[in-house]
Amino acid sequence: MLSRLSKQLSAFVWPAKPSRHKLPSSGTTIGCRRLHDSADGGGDYVFLGRLQHGQGRNGVQRGPDVLRTFLPSTVRTFNPIAPLPHRIEQVQVSGNNNTVVHDPTAVGEANLILHKSMLEESSKYLDKHGRLPSMLLLGGDHTLGLGSISAVSTLCARAVSRGLPGLPFSNPELVVVWVDAHDDVLTPFSTRSGNLHGCPVSPLLGWGEKEWRELKHFDWAFDRKYLPPGQASFVQAKRLAYIGFRGDGRHPGILSFSMNEITRVGMEEIIKRCLQSLDPEGTRPIHLSFDIDAMDPRVAGTLHWHPGTEPKQPLVHTIVRPVPASGNSNC
Repeated sequence: MLSRLSKQLSAFVWPAKPSRHKLPSSGTTIGCRRLHDSADGGGDYVFLGRLQHGQGRNGVQRGPDVLRTFLPSTVRTFNPIAPLPHRIEQVQVSGNNNTVVHDPTAVGEANLILHKSMLEESSKYLDKHGRLPSMLLLGGDHTLGLGSISAVSTLCARAVSRGLPGLPFSNPELVVVWVDAHDDVLTPFSTRSGNLHGCPVSPLLGWGEKEWRELKHFDWAFDRKYLPPGQASFVQAKRLAYIGFRGDGRHPGILSFSMNEITRVGMEEIIKRCLQSLDPEGTRPIHLSFDIDAMDPRVAGTLHWHPGTEPKQPLVHTIVRPVPASGNSNC
């Protein structure tokens, strides 16, 4: 049931007691630590991403509201994306003669709205309290990784540039751990399905700028007005890692761990290697983006894995323990 409702979880939650690359002995709650149940939400912000336009199946836009019911009622909730009709546009791009791209206007504009909302609300909190809020995005379609990660990347860079005391990181380069069965790094010219949920990582990396600009509603992702100060893209390839990837190809310069590798050496070892490679000094902010297709299909029954390659639920739980323990986690 869950897989029909929600495709993506992405969060920016600071651990209560930072420790550098140390694995905790017990599990944690959603978003890396327990969300505060207090009058002002304790600086915990939840954004609902009611968007389904990155792919052709209706329903995932209802997931955020269902997941929200499991969080404390006092946590501040924002719903920046207005409901849109399903599958309302198809666009032929010049470099992909056999495929049309579905709903680029809805996807591009929704991600820009999400980017602005997350950045505006977190900046208000930063100005008032002198520290960063914890942010959790509940999707919705995984195309929302573009708007959420871009906002977090810019926020972290601005915080570092202001020299705020007490930040849990000193280097503005955002580390992204992308837990997903797919790399989601296609471009408008390389996608075969035309579904943009397979594409959000490429504009984050600054790849395919000409192609994205042809769709017009993604210009903002390459505009210095929105990019982190002093950076050419929201994320650098050397600061990105895939976990649970089941594709055949690997991208040079991008760390990737398949489910077979995870099964062979264990998830905790994979996370150790991941953090040691992406953030060896332990000085960078870390963002965790989690797609439901990294779940055990027995839990998310509409997912399809080749026999022997499916993730096991305990491994998924293991992912969200060591990453926040780094002390710099935006997971």
